[in-house]
Amino acid sequence: MRRERFDKMNVVPFIDIVLVLLVIVLATATFVTHKGVKLDLPNAQSSGKIPPLSVTLSVDKEGNYYYDGNPMGFDEIAQRIDAL
Repeated sequence: MRRERFDKMNVVPFIDIVLVLLVIVLATATFVTHKGVKLDLPNAQSSGKIPPLSVTLSVDKEGNYYYDGNPMGFDEIAQRIDAL
């Protein structure tokens, strides 16, 4: 009895396994629900918005300090920032 040479791979069983896995994934994906906790959050009492506070501090190459474009000393800038 003569044996045939193995030069091809049969992919039909592989396709069957892939299709079975696809059916399992699709079947279980329908059971997955949105996970989360539903909360009743309180509503805001005030509708006034606080404007964002923007301060610009700069130092030039000579070492002069500027607060919103105005030249000031370091101690005065520190006092203004503490006041904020």
